[in-house]
Amino acid sequence: MKMDAVWPLSLAGLGFGASVFLLRAHLTAKCKSRDIEEKIQMRHKERETEFKTLRRELLQCDTSQHKRIVALDSSSLLDAVKKGKISRHDVLQAYQAAALECTDELNCIVEFIGESNEWVESGDSGLNRPLFGLPVSVKENFDIPGHDSTLGFGKFLYSPRDTMSPIIETLIHLGAIPFCKTNIPQSLISYGDSNPIYGEVRNPHARLHSPGGSSSGEGALLGAGASMVGLGSDTGGSGRVPAHFSGCFSLKPTSGRLSGLHQANPLPGMVGVFSCPTVMSRELNALVLVVKELFNASLLKKLDPFLPPLPFNDAVSLDVYVHDELRSERKLKIGYYTSLEVFPSTRCCQKAVMKSVEALTEAGHILIPFVPLNASELFELELPFFHGDEGHSIVHLLKGEAVDESLQDFYHYARLPRVFQSLLKFLHGLWDKKKASLIPGTCVYGSELWEAERKRSVYLDETIRAWKEADLDACIGPVWPTPAVKLPFSKAFFGSFSFAPTRAAAAYTMMYNMLDFPAGVVPVTRVTEADMEKLQDFPDKIMREAVEGGVGLPIGVQVVTLPWQEEKLLRVMKDLHKFSTYTVELKDVGIVRKMKEVERNVALAISLAAGLGTSVTLYRYFFHSRSKEIRKKIKQRQETRREQFEGLEKKLKHEGQGLMTEERQRIVSLNIQSLLDGIQEGKISSMDVLHAYQAAALECTQKLNCVTEFIQEAEGRALAQDMSKDDPKGPLHGLPISVKENFALKGYDATMGYGKLLGQPRDHTAVVVETLMSLGAIPFCRTNTPQTLITYDHSNPIYGATKNPHNPSRGPGGSSSGEGALIGGGASIVGLGNDLGGSGRIPAHFCGCFSLKPTVGRISGLHEVSPLPGLAGMKSTPAIMTRDLEALTLVTRELFNASYMKELDPCLPPLNFNDDEYKGNGSLTIGYYMELSTVSVTPSCRRAVLEAKAALEKAGHKLIPFEPPDADVSMKLSFKLVGGDEGKNLLTMLKDEPVDPCVAKNYWVMSKPQWVRKILWLFLKLVAHRDADHLPMHSVRGYDLWAANAEKAAYIQKVIYKWREVGIDAVIGPGFPTPALKQGYPSKLLQALSYTMMYNVLDFPAAMFPITTVSKEDMEKLKQHPDKLAQQAVEGGEGLPVAVQIAALPWQEERVLRVMKDLGEQLKTK
Repeated sequence: MKMDAVWPLSLAGLGFGASVFLLRAHLTAKCKSRDIEEKIQMRHKERETEFKTLRRELLQCDTSQHKRIVALDSSSLLDAVKKGKISRHDVLQAYQAAALECTDELNCIVEFIGESNEWVESGDSGLNRPLFGLPVSVKENFDIPGHDSTLGFGKFLYSPRDTMSPIIETLIHLGAIPFCKTNIPQSLISYGDSNPIYGEVRNPHARLHSPGGSSSGEGALLGAGASMVGLGSDTGGSGRVPAHFSGCFSLKPTSGRLSGLHQANPLPGMVGVFSCPTVMSRELNALVLVVKELFNASLLKKLDPFLPPLPFNDAVSLDVYVHDELRSERKLKIGYYTSLEVFPSTRCCQKAVMKSVEALTEAGHILIPFVPLNASELFELELPFFHGDEGHSIVHLLKGEAVDESLQDFYHYARLPRVFQSLLKFLHGLWDKKKASLIPGTCVYGSELWEAERKRSVYLDETIRAWKEADLDACIGPVWPTPAVKLPFSKAFFGSFSFAPTRAAAAYTMMYNMLDFPAGVVPVTRVTEADMEKLQDFPDKIMREAVEGGVGLPIGVQVVTLPWQEEKLLRVMKDLHKFSTYTVELKDVGIVRKMKEVERNVALAISLAAGLGTSVTLYRYFFHSRSKEIRKKIKQRQETRREQFEGLEKKLKHEGQGLMTEERQRIVSLNIQSLLDGIQEGKISSMDVLHAYQAAALECTQKLNCVTEFIQEAEGRALAQDMSKDDPKGPLHGLPISVKENFALKGYDATMGYGKLLGQPRDHTAVVVETLMSLGAIPFCRTNTPQTLITYDHSNPIYGATKNPHNPSRGPGGSSSGEGALIGGGASIVGLGNDLGGSGRIPAHFCGCFSLKPTVGRISGLHEVSPLPGLAGMKSTPAIMTRDLEALTLVTRELFNASYMKELDPCLPPLNFNDDEYKGNGSLTIGYYMELSTVSVTPSCRRAVLEAKAALEKAGHKLIPFEPPDADVSMKLSFKLVGGDEGKNLLTMLKDEPVDPCVAKNYWVMSKPQWVRKILWLFLKLVAHRDADHLPMHSVRGYDLWAANAEKAAYIQKVIYKWREVGIDAVIGPGFPTPALKQGYPSKLLQALSYTMMYNVLDFPAAMFPITTVSKEDMEKLKQHPDKLAQQAVEGGEGLPVAVQIAALPWQEERVLRVMKDLGEQLKTK
C-alpha cells in the first residue's frame, strides 16, 4: 500500500473510533439519566403511599387530643409525658398528624422515620431522660441508618446510609423522638427551596414566598407549628435564613460545639467557611433546653472526640442563662447595627432591630451603635472559598441529574471550557463590574485559597480587637436585608448571574460563618402595610419585586457573641424575646446605596507599556541592590548581637569565677517547684534567678549557637517583681522562660531566618507569651530557628547553625532547634516552641527534653508569626518544651487554667485543666507500635518503646499492639496541604535572600517553571526516588486542596474507628525513627517526618518523653539496618538521647500527661 493512502485511512479510523467513543458516552449518560428519572418516579409513588397509609392510621385516633398535644409548650409537654398524662406514642402520633397536614400545604417533609415507633416503645423506661417525649424533625442530609441522604440528587436514592449522625443518636439517648426528615434545595448551597425529587417548599405565612434555605423544610415545618424542635445545618446562613423567613428560633453554635459528623456534605474539603449543625425550634424555651442537654451530653463527645469537652456552663449561667429566679443582675453591653454597606437592609428589617434595641434597653442592658468592620471585604472571600474547587464537586453530583432552576446558570457556566468562562466574565464586566466580580473565576489555585484564608484570619483578628475596644458582650443586627422573598427569586439569587449582585445579601449571615461566631435568630415583628409602602423607596429594584405582597411575614433579629459564648447569646435571646413590646417606630432614615461606577484604567496600561523597556533594563540593578541591602542588614544584626552578648557577659562575670558561679549553678540545678518555692518564700530573688539563667544561656549559646538575642525588658520585670509587695504572687512568679524566635514580642523582630524581616519590630506580643507573663514568668531570651521553619534542620543565614548539646556534630532537630539545644543543654527550664509537623517534638527527641503538642485551639497561637500564612487544612500550635516532666505538667496546667489567655483569644474553647483525668483512677489500655510502614526504626528507638511498654505494664496498665493505619497516607496528605500554594509564599519570602543550604533543594525546585518540575518529577518517579511524592512538582488547584481536606477527614475517621475498635485510651510509639542526625541529612530523610506529622494531620495531642540513650549494642545492631542512608546519618551516635512519643484523642492532654507521669514514676526519670 502506498504511503499517501495510509494517512487518509488512519484519519478515517481515528474519526470512526472517536465517533464510537462519543456515541457510547452519550448513550451511557442517557441511560444513567433514565435510571435516575425512574428512581425519582418510584420514590414519588412510595412517598405518596407512605403518606396515605399514615393518614389512614392517624384518622382512627383521637384528632382532638392530637391538637391539644401539639398546642402544648415544651415544658408542659415534657411534664405531661413524665407524669404519665400522655404517652410518647400519643406525642408521636400528634406530631405526625400535624406534620402531614402541614406538608400537604407546604411540601416540607420528605419522609417519616419508621424507626420512631421502635424508639418510642424501647424508651418507655427512660422517664428520667431530660428530653423524654420531645418530638424532633431532622433535615434530610443528617444520616440515619436505612434512610437516604440525597441532598436532592436522584443518584443517591435507594442508597441508604449505614451510619447514624452522633447528634441524632445523642438526642435519642436523651429521650427525644426524631420523627421525620425535611425537605431541602438541591445541593444545599442555595437559599432556594426546591429539588427535582421532592419539589418546592413554601412559606407557612405566605404561600408565594420562600421559607429560606437550605434548611427550608425545617423552617416551614417549625414556622407552621408542626414540630417542636428541628435539626438544620448552617454553612452560610442555611439555618438562620429559614428561621427569619418562616418565623422560628435558631442557634448556629461555634463550629465544634455540636458534632457535624455523618452529616452529608455537598462540598467536602471546603476551607474558610465553618459549617455546623443548627438547633431550630418554634419556641425559645425548647431551644435552650435542647442546646443545654446536647452541650452536657457525654455521649456526643464520646461519639465525636473532636468536640471539646465543654458542658453548658452552669457556673457562668448565673451570669448568662438560667431560670428567672436566678437571673443575674449584671447588665450586658450590646452593639447594634441596622444595615451593612455591602447591601442595604429594608426599612422593616431596620425597624425590627430598633425595636430590639428598645426591648434590650428596657431589660437593663447598655446598647451602643456598632457596625461590623467592612463586611464587603469579608464577603469578597465568598467566591474563592465556595468555588475553591471551581464547581467540580457540584458539577460531578449534577452529572446525569435533572438540574434544579436555582443551579441552572451555575451548572452551565461551570461546564464551559475555561476560555468561554473568561469571555462570559469579561462581557458581564463591560456593563456591570460588580456583577462580574460575583461570577466565579475560571481557575482557582491553591495559593489563592491560602491568600483568602490569610485575609480571613486578619479580618477575624481585627474584628475581635474592635469588639474588645468597644467592650461588647454581644451584638444584634438584621438576619437578612429583607423579609421572605418570593419563590422564583429565592432560586435565582444563587444560580442566576442576572441576579449576581443580590448574592451580597448573604453577607449578613455568611459573615458569622467565616468568623465562626455563634449566632442566633429571634423573630420579633411582622411586615405591615406601612412597611410595604415604604419599600417603594428601596434602591434595589430586584429586591423590591422579590418582597412585594409580604404583609404579615415574620422578621427576625440576629444575635451574635464571640466564639464559645453560646450561653451568653441565649441570655440575650431570652431578654429580647421577653421584654420586647414591638412599639418603637423607626424614624425616617434615608438609605443611600453606594454604587461604584465603571472605570477604565487606560493610563495604567499605557504607563506599563511605556515603562516596560526601562523596567527590563533596571531589573538587574534593583535585584542586586535589594539583595545587597538584605545582606547589609544581616551583617548589622550579627554585629548588634555580638555586642549584646559581649555586654551581657561583661555584666554577669564575677571576678575569678566566670559566668557560672557556684550560686548560679545551684539555682540552675533546682527543679521547677524548688525554684518557685524559693522565690515565693524570698530565699532567692527573681533577679538572681534571671542572672543565673542568662549566664547559663550565654555559656550554652557560645557552644551551641542556640540564642538569637536576650530580651532587654527581662531585668525590669525581675526588679519589679522583687520590689512588689503583692501577695499572693503569680503561680509562675520569677520563672525564666525561653521563647522561639517566631513568637511575636512587641518591639522585637520575628524574622524566621529572613533578612528582609530585620528592622521590622512587631507591634503585638503573642498571646501565650502575654499569658505566661501575667502568671509571673519572665521571658529572658529568644532562640534560633532554621530559615523558613518548614524543615527539621537547624540553620539560617542571619544567626547560623545550632548544634546538638550531646554531640556538636549532630543537629538539634527543628524547627524549634534553639529551644531543643538550650533546654537539652540545661540552660533553660521552660521554653516555647511550636509544632506544625513535629517542630516541637523532634528537637525534644534529638536533644533529650520533654515536650507537648496540644490539640489545636487548646493553647493560643495568636500572634505566632507563621511561615505559611493562610495554610488551609493543617494548623500550627504552640508546643511547651521543658527540662523535666514536673515543669511540663505545671506550666501546662497553669496555661490551661489561665482565664486571661481566653480573654485575649476568645476563639479558644474555655477548657480548664482536668485534674481528675490527670490523677486517674484504674488502669488504662495503651496501644503501642514499634515502627510505621514508612521508615524502619533504628535499634535504639525500638528498644525505647519496649522499655516504655515494660514500665507502663509495671505501673498496672494494659499494653496491646496497635498499628496506626496508613501512615504513608498521612505523610502524603501533609505534603499536599503544606504545599497547597505551590511554594509561592516561600518563593516570595526567599526572593533576594541568601538561601540557607537546609532549604536550597526545595527552593531550587520551586523556583523552576512548571514544565521543568514535571520532567523532574517523572524522572524521580522513574528511578523510584524516596522524595518523588514530597517535592513541590505540580501546580495545585483549589479542588486539589478540597480533595486533600476531604481525604484527611476520611483518614481521621478511619484512625478513630480503629482506635475504638481496639479499645485503647492512649498510644505509645517511637518519637522518631532515628536519634539525632548528622548535619546535612534532615533534607535527605523527609519520610522520617511521618512519625510526628501523623499527629498533626490527625490533630491528636502528642508528647515526647526522653527515656534512654543510644548504647554500643544499638550501634552494633545498626549495621543490620535496611536503610543505608539512615544508617549513615546515625553512625557514631552513642550517647544520644532517645524518646518515646505518647498520644491520645483530641482534647485529652491530661491523659497524655498521666501516662507520662506513670512512666516517669517507674523509670525514676527527671
